[in-house]
Amino acid sequence: MRRQALLALGALRNPAAVPPLLKILGNKEDFWGRSLDTRKDIIRALGEIGSPEAIDDLISILSHRRVWRRNKFDTLRAAAAWALGEIGAAQALPALEKAAEDRSEDVVRMAMQALKQIRREQNATGTD
Repeated sequence: MRRQALLALGALRNPAAVPPLLKILGNKEDFWGRSLDTRKDIIRALGEIGSPEAIDDLISILSHRRVWRRNKFDTLRAAAAWALGEIGAAQALPALEKAAEDRSEDVVRMAMQALKQIRREQNATGTD
């Protein structure tokens, strides 16, 4: 998918875009074979759409740590934290709390933002 198309899919918040995005995200070879920007845009589009179906894959990306290519991978981890906050994924709270203590400033910043967003939504709706 081209970058502009991914950005448009997210901006439109059309749930019909979720299945093809999840198909790419779920196919490790396909997902990891794409450029860093494309991978980040896929993650962001799923967050903008608010796709609960993506939560498990996003938690997996957030929780995974690589020793090599740390900066590039941390960019994806930060995007996953942001997306989880946008989705309002309460089941991601443990992974986000752990990420809030990460070595990467970007991951910490996005995890803290997501935690605040999810907790604010929980307080507003009275859910835990």
